[in-house]
Amino acid sequence: MQNLQKNEGFSFVEFVLIFSIIGILLSMAVLTLQNRQQQIKEEQLKRDLTDVRKALHGYFLDHDLFPCSGEDFNRAGNVETFKKQLLWYTNKKGKPSTTRSRDFRFGPYLSVFPKEAVTGFETVVIDTISVGDLNQLKKMISESPAATGGWYYQAENGFFIVNLNKNRFKEYYAYF
Repeated sequence: MQNLQKNEGFSFVEFVLIFSIIGILLSMAVLTLQNRQQQIKEEQLKRDLTDVRKALHGYFLDHDLFPCSGEDFNRAGNVETFKKQLLWYTNKKGKPSTTRSRDFRFGPYLSVFPKEAVTGFETVVIDTISVGDLNQLKKMISESPAATGGWYYQAENGFFIVNLNKNRFKEYYAYF
């Protein structure tokens, strides 16, 4: 009788093939996860922009001007006061207060001031001087090397956009 030896195990080619398939599947999983994370940031950014814009609109309806503009209490554009104007109660001039009263009857317009979802920055650049249309503002911010995250607010017309440079954050640029 002939004794045939069975070759048990995998050959080198089979190992390479298996690891190649595993590598491709892992790459696809990582790309899918990265795309999903980007989608989550984009969705959060859109929600936050909508919330703050609605808050600014509500403030305008109550006060007949935007925070940090014209005759507003915070016409100097102090960022902390601006946030309080949206988070606390305000009087007709826009002065914030933590308690509601007969004079401080407006607001609050937000329950929390959002961090910008792409960079996680809470910073707000308040422009109390410029007056332009939204397209001009978007172009200016998108090309500015100083646009590195957070929010940009043009007080005179209430424009609130994300403060991102289109070259550095091109995948999120359309979302303001």
